[in-house]
Amino acid sequence: MTIASACMKHFRLNHLQPDHLAIVPEKGYENIDNQSELALKYLQWYEETKGVEIQSAHSEGGEFVVAGKYKVDGYIEAEDRAIEVNGCVWHACQKCFGDELDKILPNGKTVGETREDDGKRLEIIKNI
Repeated sequence: MTIASACMKHFRLNHLQPDHLAIVPEKGYENIDNQSELALKYLQWYEETKGVEIQSAHSEGGEFVVAGKYKVDGYIEAEDRAIEVNGCVWHACQKCFGDELDKILPNGKTVGETREDDGKRLEIIKNI
């Protein structure tokens, strides 16, 4: 018997109620921060190419927070540099969405709202 199985047996016998279902978070327990595959692949490429260490959603400390509330895709502490990878769908890419400002995106906001919010956010990040 392993320590993990002993702990699980103890939990089941002493704490789990009969007919109780566990609800596992959609993204599991390991990585709470959401980050696109595109961003992760770019950050990995950047790390390998430039020989730097980048803090990202998969780093021990998670995504770096700027101005107390804005998470950035990557942060290079040695250079005090933040990296943002603005994918088309979540950041309302001009090439993909053009002037369709009223179109609703998966985040529930319109293209116009998303661009405005992103613009403000990026301006704050740049000025820190």
